[in-house]
Amino acid sequence: MSILTVLPPFIDPEQRGLIMGAMPLMSIASSMTLGVWMLRHVSAVRVVESGFALSFLCVIWLWSSPGAPLACLALAASMGLIQGRALPRCHS
Repeated sequence: MSILTVLPPFIDPEQRGLIMGAMPLMSIASSMTLGVWMLRHVSAVRVVESGFALSFLCVIWLWSSPGAPLACLALAASMGLIQGRALPRCHS
């Protein structure tokens, strides 16, 4: 996640370590939960499209409010959907 290299200067120093540590975990969690659930109901292409659309919205959020912790975590979660498309399709 190369975004981790450009975000730190914008985040409050008191929260920086927590947010930077939580972002990869947020990405993994969304990939393994929401991503897997979505793959059961829609195509992998739709999951990736959703991830990119949500990432775009999160970037707009970060642009309007630089370093907002919740926006950083939301961006990581949306990028988890993009990486989650590589998971095998789950069947019931």
